[in-house]
Formats: sequence, C-alpha cells, structure tokens
Amino acid sequence: MRLLPAIAMGVLLGSLLLAPAWAAAGSYRFFMEGLGHPLAAPSHLLALVALSVLLAQQVWQPSKIPQLMVLVQGGLTLVLVLASTLWYRPRPPVELFLLGLALVMGVLAILRLSLPAGLLQLFALLVMVTIGLDSAAPRLPGLRGTGIQLYLLGTWCGVMLIWLAALLLSRLLRQLLDGLPLRILGSWITAATLIVMTLQLANLFRA
Repeated sequence: MRLLPAIAMGVLLGSLLLAPAWAAAGSYRFFMEGLGHPLAAPSHLLALVALSVLLAQQVWQPSKIPQLMVLVQGGLTLVLVLASTLWYRPRPPVELFLLGLALVMGVLAILRLSLPAGLLQLFALLVMVTIGLDSAAPRLPGLRGTGIQLYLLGTWCGVMLIWLAALLLSRLLRQLLDGLPLRILGSWITAATLIVMTLQLANLFRA
C-alpha cells in the first residue's frame, strides 16, 4: 500500500466518523470559521507543510503507515475533543513551539537525511497536538455548545485537508530532479519560519 492513498483513506474515514456531529447541527457558519482557522495561522501552515515535505522525502514501510495515521488523526482529535469542553480555560503559549518544530523539520528537509519512522511519527504527533492546543474556539456571540463542536470539527477538517494537499504536492515534487524541489521548499520553509518567529518574539518582548 502506498503512503498517499493510505493517508487519504484514513482522512476520509475520519471525516465520515465525525460527520454525525456535522449533520446534526443547524448552522454551518461556525464550521466554516473553523475550516478557515488553519489558513489564518502562519505557524499552522508552516508546520503542516514542513511535516508534509519531511514525510514525503522518506521511504515508508507499509506496516508503519497505520501507526502514522493513528498518531496524526488520534492526536489532533483527542486535543480538539478536550478543547470542546475546556475551551474557555487559558491555553499555554504553544505557537513558538510550533514554529520551532517547523524550523527543525525545514532544516531536516534541506539536509535530506534518512530518518527513523519513530522520529517521524513523533514529529507528526507533536505537530498535530500543538495545533490542537493552539486552536481554541474564539469568544464569538452564540458560539457555545454545539457551535463550539462545529468550530473544532471545521478546524479538524481544515488541518487534515491542508496536510493532505501539501503531502500530495510533496510526493509529486519528490519525483522531479531527484527530490531537489523538496530541498528548495525546505529552505523556503526555514526562511519563512525564521521571519515569523522573529516577528512573534518582537511582539512578545514589546508587550
């Protein structure tokens, strides 16, 4: 079984399992706001693209793919489910940690090292859990109960779609010029992450 079809099937099955909560809701507005949340967070985009590039560079054994899917979908789902009940509580400042992960993965993509599956799975789990922690539902009028669940469901779908699209593109680029475009993309991710991290630190020290 190839990596990409297996991941696509896992994302599809996960979406079907979460569909009852979506279908039971009377409003789609909060779902759409959650769906767009990862696109509005530069740290989320950078981390997801960096993870996709790093995963696409590696040669995967078929037995490791289900473990990757469980870690990615299970980690993000668990954190978002907890967020649906504890969303009003203060969240730890995890955005800088997420940017740090993106920076490390970008550098590893440039070096094009052969990494053990366990380390790649750890990166995937850390990225998804950190994104979940940084995806608390905002305080909006009417956003409570089912609305919060819809917002977080939209966030889950948005993260999975972005990750799958970036992974698909990365797998296609891997076939070109012996994978050189992926190393170039890794350098762009590293540079962009450094810029965003510098701006975040500047705002932090200015506050």
